[in-house]
Amino acid sequence: MTGYVARRLLAAIPVLLLVSLLAFLLMQIVPGDPAHSMAGADASVEEIEQLRHELGLDQPPLVRLFDWYVALLQGDLGRSYTLRADVASLIHERIPITLSLAVYSMLIAVPISIVMGAVAARYRGSFLDLGIMGTALLGVSVPNFWIGIMGILYFSVHLGWFPSGGYVSPGESVTGWIRSMTMPALVLGTMQMGLLTRITRSEMLEMMHKDFVRTARAKGGSELRVMLRHAMRNALVPIVTVIGLLFGMIVTGAVVVEQVFSIPGLGRLIVQAILTRDYPLIQGSLLFVAAAFVFINLLVDISYAYLDPRIRQT
Repeated sequence: MTGYVARRLLAAIPVLLLVSLLAFLLMQIVPGDPAHSMAGADASVEEIEQLRHELGLDQPPLVRLFDWYVALLQGDLGRSYTLRADVASLIHERIPITLSLAVYSMLIAVPISIVMGAVAARYRGSFLDLGIMGTALLGVSVPNFWIGIMGILYFSVHLGWFPSGGYVSPGESVTGWIRSMTMPALVLGTMQMGLLTRITRSEMLEMMHKDFVRTARAKGGSELRVMLRHAMRNALVPIVTVIGLLFGMIVTGAVVVEQVFSIPGLGRLIVQAILTRDYPLIQGSLLFVAAAFVFINLLVDISYAYLDPRIRQT
């Protein structure tokens, strides 16, 4: 098992190096000049050039790329141009908010999706199945920002159940945190619920036609017991795969939802960095998100090994 995890960690190193390179190159082709944005419209050419020199933007790209890798090897993600703080500390401040939103969203989406997918598979071809699949299709198709805006208009403005935006930390008020995060979590998990419901239904239908499931039925097992103990258990490997990928999608999808609901998480920080051409903050945030994806995939791989011991030999 240790060797299995070590191989996965070694495979992640070139991925992160490639992402860091792409993040740097992306900043070189993005239009706009951070120094010009920071100096303001009334700044002279000399002032802009002086600021470019202070920020190191007057150095050749290869020199800046080398400095970027040297800093990364030392665990330094750089210093934000606009916020005048270490990128690592800024990410550290915002990531708990985004992770709490992502986890809350998954806690809502995963149980509902698995139950709905299993029910749809059990009653395949019925009106219940068609209704669940139609709802799942809408969840996949409708953009998150539109659902968020409609949710604010109805649940916040019309009914007054939830605040229209803002964030309350659990340290201030647990009830306030739940109220401020429930609607964003539901909106963020809508697409994930649609995808996971459809995949759960597909996997359950496949498993329910396997010989071992027919054997369990022939032995007199109830339909519920057969579904939960035999069909669902063997369908978990692909479902866990999708859950891991969806969690990564939720972390990145939080960029839009945090903007709609004014939540000061990592997604909103990335948007602000892009608008201000804050290169170190953009590069550090992208690298962190990529590392989160790699870590989530590693957890999924480890869960494979526990769900199916044969995978440990690969």
